[in-house]
Amino acid sequence: RPQAIAAPAPTKHNPFAGFVDLPTFSAAAAFLVMEAMDRSGGNQTLAARLLGISQPALSKRLKMRQS
Repeated sequence: RPQAIAAPAPTKHNPFAGFVDLPTFSAAAAFLVMEAMDRSGGNQTLAARLLGISQPALSKRLKMRQS
């Protein structure tokens, strides 16, 4: 019988510490893209730099979300 996994204690360096279940990879990626866009004031070039990806890669992710 599997044992329940307790959520780790919250820390500053682990944004998912309060979650028992982790978000899906696509949900986490979507959150990061939107957070970067918010922090950059909508500037895709700056948001891409924050994420460590190219601006065309960010643009592709944004277009996929709109579909």
